[in-house]
Amino acid sequence: MIEYLFAKVYFMFYQLILFFVTLWQKTRVVRSIFQFSECRFYPSCSDYFLKSLEKYGPIYGIVLSLKRLLRCNPLCEGGIDHVPNEFTSYRLCPIHSAKLIKRKELTEGSSSLS
Repeated sequence: MIEYLFAKVYFMFYQLILFFVTLWQKTRVVRSIFQFSECRFYPSCSDYFLKSLEKYGPIYGIVLSLKRLLRCNPLCEGGIDHVPNEFTSYRLCPIHSAKLIKRKELTEGSSSLS
């Protein structure tokens, strides 16, 4: 009985999170009118959040997404940052990470991806 209640609460929490993230994505046009800045990373922070929820569930998905939001600031250049295959602890600002491609390299059309 307790497992059923836990699963029910877990599922409702998951659905509530999906609702708010989807609502955020649907208001992208309205936010662009008011000049909110774009995400520094690819995929966008909301897409990253949805993918991390899908891959790891609400608890680990929220943890990964919060780490991503903490990295999305003027001190990090941004770049390509996909949801990791394994849930591990990694840097808050992965400037030296080989997984990220700096935005400058993307705009210059550089063929080196490291």
